[in-house]
Amino acid sequence: MEDLMKKLTVLLLFMFCISMSASVVFADGDSGTGSEVKEGLYLNTNLGASINQLGLALKADLFYRFPLINKPGKLWKDTKIEVGVQEYFSPSFQRASAYCMIAPIAVFDVKAYVGYDYMYDLDGDTFGPGYIPRSGPDDDYDTDDRKGAPSIAKGGFRMLVIPTFKMALGPVAALYSINIEYHNYNEDGYYYDPSTFIIHKSEDTSLKHDAKLLYRTKTFGNIGKFMFGVNYTNLWVRSSEKTSQKLAGMVVYQPSWSVLSPNLKPYFVTMLGSHLQDRYYKGKFYFALLMGLTYKIY
Repeated sequence: MEDLMKKLTVLLLFMFCISMSASVVFADGDSGTGSEVKEGLYLNTNLGASINQLGLALKADLFYRFPLINKPGKLWKDTKIEVGVQEYFSPSFQRASAYCMIAPIAVFDVKAYVGYDYMYDLDGDTFGPGYIPRSGPDDDYDTDDRKGAPSIAKGGFRMLVIPTFKMALGPVAALYSINIEYHNYNEDGYYYDPSTFIIHKSEDTSLKHDAKLLYRTKTFGNIGKFMFGVNYTNLWVRSSEKTSQKLAGMVVYQPSWSVLSPNLKPYFVTMLGSHLQDRYYKGKFYFALLMGLTYKIY
């Protein structure tokens, strides 16, 4: 654990230095009158589905947003704090968490979720498969192996921290996040985790590196704007040293239909790619679709 923390600290410091160097470019030609953040109560909800691995999830975040730094400049116009709750629901589990996000500068933000995760056992293979114990990290865990496997309903503590470093140059943007997750289900041994699609220890830590490179178009009248790019993810599980990697092209669409309320901002994301490394899916295609909206309640 000590070696992991040292490596993670070095990586975070390196990315922070890169982002702060990029902020010099970001700040060039700073203008504006101050913060563009609108204070208020917001709801952000989205429904996502994927193939290989097969997944379905509904997330809803209810939070209050405060502007943080009110001064001229591109570096400060989107600084903010958000505090609220998240409900994360899937056919395999339900997770309720407290949520907090702070964006102290345009090139960096950090999110944190702390909550309770419950895997319900409905004796199903897809819906309600429950907490499925495994004998070790090298045990089989594909769909056929999980069918009919002994399982129980189980809940536990789950915490997720996500620092994100951002850089932009003209219409091109780069984002790099590290998902640092810890969970504890108060059991001995290993289990199949339905949210990461891999075997974990009952008490475990995982890291997921998430890098995006995007090209942002201008807004096309009432149609809206698009972002085109690539997304690379690398999941690493501490207890087993196992990894899973994906590379996918992605398209983000943000409509600006005239019939919509200015407080309502829908968005759509589609991804298509391949698994670069995975025990069961290496070389197979990956597809995901997400539909969501952000609504300013007041």
